[in-house]
Amino acid sequence: MLTPAGVLTSGDSGAAVFTRRDQAFLGTYVGASIFEGSGRAYVHYIQDAASLEQNVLKKWNVSIT
Repeated sequence: MLTPAGVLTSGDSGAAVFTRRDQAFLGTYVGASIFEGSGRAYVHYIQDAASLEQNVLKKWNVSIT
């Protein structure tokens, strides 16, 4: 999942990401793509919660909800 740049910064990897409207858990921040030479992020990468739950946590009998 990709999100617009803005709030997250370097060092925030692993942080929980929530929606603005209803504060629902969206997923986990993975990293960003950076404009060459500027050091500014132009897109953030989020591991979506549904895929994380289905592909990883389910094997450990863990649920996000």
